[in-house]
Amino acid sequence: MQVAIKMVDEAVELYNGRRLHRSLKMQTPNDAHASQKHKYATYRKQKPAAEYKVGMLIRFKNILKIIFEAYQCSGEKTIT
Repeated sequence: MQVAIKMVDEAVELYNGRRLHRSLKMQTPNDAHASQKHKYATYRKQKPAAEYKVGMLIRFKNILKIIFEAYQCSGEKTIT
């Protein structure tokens, strides 16, 4: 068990203390954390605005449907 703990500690030190990260502009995480002057880079593709809006409308429609169904189950006659 001690060997495993030592191996994990060494891997964490390598990753955070010696390995340079492209998303941190070729700094180590320890250096980037110490300076706090970095901006995180993202490599995720952004959705087109139209696709984002359609997704929001679908979620909003589903929320309204849930509210309406709950209202119908409550037995009230008017919405206040």
